Amino acid sequence: NLNPDKFPVIENGLAIAVSNDNHIGVSNTKDGSIKWKKRIKGTIKNAPTIYQDKIIIAKTGRNQSDVIEVRDLDTGRSVWAFEQEDFKFQLTAMPTVGEKSIVFSVVTKWHSGDVVDEVDMVMALNIQDGTLLWQKIKEKAHQSPKLRPIFSNKVIVTDMGIEDAVLVGLDPVTGEKLKGYFEYEEEKEELERQKVLNMTLYKQYVVALQSEEDQLRIVCYR
Repeated sequence: NLNPDKFPVIENGLAIAVSNDNHIGVSNTKDGSIKWKKRIKGTIKNAPTIYQDKIIIAKTGRNQSDVIEVRDLDTGRSVWAFEQEDFKFQLTAMPTVGEKSIVFSVVTKWHSGDVVDEVDMVMALNIQDGTLLWQKIKEKAHQSPKLRPIFSNKVIVTDMGIEDAVLVGLDPVTGEKLKGYFEYEEEKEELERQKVLNMTLYKQYVVALQSEEDQLRIVCYR
């Protein structure tokens, strides 16, 4: 049975679907023939993301920590899996792909004796081998929904946890903040009053749903 919470993904004549018992299946959209079907260890947390010849999966792993796994689109073979050994993390936003990297948001848990510290982070992996490119600690926790990072014109647009969920632009290679994208110093106080609730990408535009003084508005950024 297909999982209704994880919509099938259709790309280049192939349909990729997730079942309730954590199988991923790839079939031909023309005749419905099954190309391959694999059972995935752990619980699949997202509808698979396709990038070129790869499928990106987010799933639960060992010790209550999540895992990012990449599989070959043609065969279903596991290419690599990323799981932190130093600390546990849970995904707060599903992976997004672009510019040769996979970017996602997590909450990490560091254990020091009986004390557990939680830190919000944005992380980027090399899509070819799963090595960690960079990780950025969010600057300030907030109560807004965790936003999924997106790619726009070679810029990662994400919520870095600044008060009231202000959007920032990050360099995909280094993770450094890019000046001139969303967060202008002279406009910072104004931007901080505009709470970002959700966002998506449409062509070359970032479309954000924001609230300001109890009013909702849709804003497009180029």
